[in-house]
Amino acid sequence: MSAANQLLGERYQFIQILSANDTGKTLLVADVHYPEHPKCVIRQLQLSTRNPITLKFIVKLLQKKVKVLEIIGRHRQIPSTFSSFESDHNFYLVQEFIPGRSLESELVPGQIMPEQAVLSLLVEALTALAFAQEHGVIHGRLKPAKMIRHRTDNRLVLLDFGSIKHISQEVSNKDAAQLLNQDISDRIYSAPEQHQGQARFCSDHYALGIIAIQALTGLPPEELPDANHPAVHQKTISLLQNIPGLGINTASLLARMVHPNPDRRYQKASEILVDLERLTEPNSYVSNISPVASLPMTEPPKSELSSFSQTLPQAQTLPQTSQGTTFSPTASSLNHSHKQIPWALLGISGLTVLALIAGILGLRLPQRVMSAQRVRDAQAAEQTDNSEAAIVHYTQALELHPDNLEALANRSRLYSQTGNTEAALSDITRAIEVAPEIATFPYDRGNLRLSVGDIQGAIKDYTDAIQRDSNFTKAFVNRGSARANWGDDQGAVEDYTRAIELNPPAETRAATYLNRCLSYSNLGDQASALEDCSTSINLRPSHGLAYQNRGLVKRRLRDFQGSLRDYNIAIQIEPNSPDPYYNRGLTREAMDDLPGAMEDFSKAIAISPDYVFALYDRGLLHVKMGNRTEALNDFRRASQLCLDLGRTGCYEDAQYQISQLQNTQPAEE
Repeated sequence: MSAANQLLGERYQFIQILSANDTGKTLLVADVHYPEHPKCVIRQLQLSTRNPITLKFIVKLLQKKVKVLEIIGRHRQIPSTFSSFESDHNFYLVQEFIPGRSLESELVPGQIMPEQAVLSLLVEALTALAFAQEHGVIHGRLKPAKMIRHRTDNRLVLLDFGSIKHISQEVSNKDAAQLLNQDISDRIYSAPEQHQGQARFCSDHYALGIIAIQALTGLPPEELPDANHPAVHQKTISLLQNIPGLGINTASLLARMVHPNPDRRYQKASEILVDLERLTEPNSYVSNISPVASLPMTEPPKSELSSFSQTLPQAQTLPQTSQGTTFSPTASSLNHSHKQIPWALLGISGLTVLALIAGILGLRLPQRVMSAQRVRDAQAAEQTDNSEAAIVHYTQALELHPDNLEALANRSRLYSQTGNTEAALSDITRAIEVAPEIATFPYDRGNLRLSVGDIQGAIKDYTDAIQRDSNFTKAFVNRGSARANWGDDQGAVEDYTRAIELNPPAETRAATYLNRCLSYSNLGDQASALEDCSTSINLRPSHGLAYQNRGLVKRRLRDFQGSLRDYNIAIQIEPNSPDPYYNRGLTREAMDDLPGAMEDFSKAIAISPDYVFALYDRGLLHVKMGNRTEALNDFRRASQLCLDLGRTGCYEDAQYQISQLQNTQPAEE
């Protein structure tokens, strides 16, 4: 059983990775201890030390933090904390899943939020902050993405209170400035003192004030005042002065919230709420809000059940390329003290010998030579398919020379092949740190991230690879695949087109045309899709998937006979694959040939009993044909398989169909 299918804490079934970074992951899970399998969020933290004493101390700190989170989670605007547990050198925090949309989706660049709406937003957020502050909790990483409008009642919920993920790093004495992710959101919404690792209650006020200014101005995050800019306060005041119609009291309150000096800000959320209450009273002028600079006096979305996907797997990612690459060691600077030598007594040959000795000592050549030998031993082990021995040799190479790029890249590849994705990510990330200029390293990490469902992380890595090598064809192809998986088919088409323009080998060209075919089709451009699929077939006439995708395009064009011909060819090429039978079944159903469709769906399931798409669509067909019991059986199997595979959308769709059937009594009853 794969790691993704194991029950975490013996009760939580993995559904989907919501986010991932070098310190851990945030997972969407289902609690199988309850009949309805309610969703939860699990925050996984990789514990950064192997020292048992330090580890015990870290876990104790985390458990104390969890107790506080359980208390503040009683507030309706803060997710409940259910439990925590430790397993396999990871710490897990289980919290309430909040369905809804983030504030980030409301803050559209160029769209200005009315002043009263911004004041209401401040009151909502500050109410939650005030409750947390009563229990000594700082949010510390407040930004629009961490603020969710609950789907049921539209209340604002603040996520990630008292984030646990940096505790082990802090105990390990890492530079506090490195504790913040260096993306735009962390820079813009983080107060100056947070960059020194000194968050305070008023740090959250700074973040909330910046969010309010963003809403009032419609500016994108990158154009908001940066806390590290020496003239940030003057820039903020100027920005507030130029907001049309902004009340003087609102401007003064915001200026005080975002003052770069934390001592000049409001110290408690409750203080801001008092001023906001006065500010929102009709015809009030709040004379006791302390302005920090003179300002001019002025007058004063629906969630639907997503349809079950019926498209073929469209993303053909290309393989990693690090295997077999060799790297030369770089020379480190020499800085050794020696006893004074009578240089006049040494001839040219003596000086040469001394220089050679100094060079060997400075470069630690014996260790590097032995490290290179261990790499050769590892490669020999790989030739005999002994991956376990190869990993041992690469590990020995890295013990001798921690920055051996070849060992890092190849051990990462082997870890990935053996299912240890976390170790693979760690190695390739270290390789990127050692040699940030090498494009294949972020490309390889992008492939790893895509394999675990971290699509946004994969897109970022492929982009980094392309920035290092603008002709990196495979990075364009795989970024296109990631974008297609994310639903950005237009971006995918752009990447596939760029890859084709680079004129790669025929095999890569065929895969790229095939991927672009499906993205064009998903965008509704069936003519371009048909042309691309046909081009792919011309390049690889024996590739069954190309015929299947062209069959899909023809079905969308309602050329059902042409679609059937393509699926028949695909079945001849791959008679033991369930895919062409399933897709031919969809075409037959579209032609109202229900017995034929049932035959094809059942054939696909006979070949692959866990074929979730065929089970789901056969369930729909049973409903259409009045076979209620058979439909329920198919949907129940599909639901469990979707859960096992981490497919959130199809799991919800299958559950919806089950509830519809259970709420509908059979006619004979």
